[in-house]
Amino acid sequence: MKTLIALTGAVLLAATATASAQGFSRESTVTGPAGNTIQRQGTVTPDGQGGWTRQGSVTGPAGNTATYQGGGSCSGGKCEYGSTRTTRGGGTVNRSGSFNRN
Repeated sequence: MKTLIALTGAVLLAATATASAQGFSRESTVTGPAGNTIQRQGTVTPDGQGGWTRQGSVTGPAGNTATYQGGGSCSGGKCEYGSTRTTRGGGTVNRSGSFNRN
């Protein structure tokens, strides 16, 4: 596990990341100059077949939370991914795409 605490200007960032064969987890807290805090957490888990799933959330200073979940897979050098994000107001945003891996 790695922990980072940094003060840059008037912004405080504290982050923790853990990686293993089972995946990657991240948590971070950012505090701005007015004392407002944003918290993030997320995980990425490989499926052992060339793909992955990911999920997480971001909570803002007012306590509103946005979440995301998705995943992807790679085969023959081409990777495809997709995700759904739920906004603090309950709306959803779907994203998808592909890229080539060398």
